Amino acid sequence: WRIEEVKTYSGSLVYLMAGVNDVIMGISWEKTISNYEKILNELCESYSKIVALPILPIAGEKIKNEKIRSLNEGIEKLCHDRGNEYMDIHSNFADEKGWLNHRYTTDGIHLSSKGYEVLNKILNQ
Repeated sequence: WRIEEVKTYSGSLVYLMAGVNDVIMGISWEKTISNYEKILNELCESYSKIVALPILPIAGEKIKNEKIRSLNEGIEKLCHDRGNEYMDIHSNFADEKGWLNHRYTTDGIHLSSKGYEVLNKILNQ
């Protein structure tokens, strides 16, 4: 629903991080991957380079994190097949259980300002 806004930004590079809300809402693996591919297609119209980022883990959600890992594998394969770049930063945000590290979130799902600081450092390297 925000794709048209994103397509108005100038530049040749865009980072794509999407999908956690699909996991939370129980949307199927197939539908999430299909939606992701549609987003990639739309972004290809406006940007010459798209770097896909993984869906980050969720704090305290074993079953949902298993689905996230599976979706990330699907997203990585989709990007590989299409010639888009995939940057696996999942482990940068996971704790020892594989859940979203509490230092980087306020609600266990979305990044906090500290989480975005870490993300920005990774992307600016």
